[in-house]
Amino acid sequence: EAFYRSGLVGAFQKAWAGIPQESFSAQLSNGGDPAAFKQYVGAAYQLDQRGFALAVWFPEDDQDSWPYALFIVPNAAQQAPAIGAWAEAEAKSSLAKREAATKDQPQENADETDSDKEESEDKAKTDVMQVLATSPVIGYETIVSPNRTIYCLHSRWGTTKMDWACWADGRDLMVYFGRPGVTAIVDKAMQAGSLASSPSWQRAWPELDQPISESSRAWCDVARLLKRYGPTPISGQPIEFTIARLMKPLGFDEIESVAWRTGYHNRHLVDVWDVVTPQPRKGLL
Repeated sequence: EAFYRSGLVGAFQKAWAGIPQESFSAQLSNGGDPAAFKQYVGAAYQLDQRGFALAVWFPEDDQDSWPYALFIVPNAAQQAPAIGAWAEAEAKSSLAKREAATKDQPQENADETDSDKEESEDKAKTDVMQVLATSPVIGYETIVSPNRTIYCLHSRWGTTKMDWACWADGRDLMVYFGRPGVTAIVDKAMQAGSLASSPSWQRAWPELDQPISESSRAWCDVARLLKRYGPTPISGQPIEFTIARLMKPLGFDEIESVAWRTGYHNRHLVDVWDVVTPQPRKGLL
């Protein structure tokens, strides 16, 4: 209310309207397409109006350092085919650039010296590597299963293969980022049951003396993170020093979870932090 009455919101709206949209569209679409700019603005507006949920989790069956991420936008399922069409076009464009870069090798010239040939070959290799680095997309496919139609973009990050995928789940839009095999991974995650059934999750949300109308919440399974990454060494230290060794004197090594929620109580904006940890607490806690 204060933002609107003071005119601050109006000032931001005027400033936004005064920015040349052409400059943004040129940066975002690399072609100056106003339609692409409108899509980005529309997506941002939907997130602002409808909210979103983000889940990040780790596989149980191995020690891979890459997590999985699932981004959920409520009431936006109708956007999935359009995102799939964009992903397919992006894949075709990226693969065309990769193919052109690998084929565009310097032609041998009889008048060139050995030094010139080596320099030309080195430059060609550098150009190819730059194209490969800026075009990580390596393929696209549409996966049709009994439960969903998944639009999947395959990419490579260094030596690791990763997938971007989206699909409609009821009225919601689901966006996945993680290792290949999205169908099996998501099916397994769905079979694991709701996060709300986790004892750690339940302990993180005690009843409040003054209940609030929540607008956002976040939760982190700190114990699981430390179990997974605690043995990781911290580089640049003269002696072996791990994340777990750093957390212990701070008292963070025994934290089970951290939860945060924000919302309104009458006219007050309220933030609540809950840290689940055994007593007596140590270190900074």
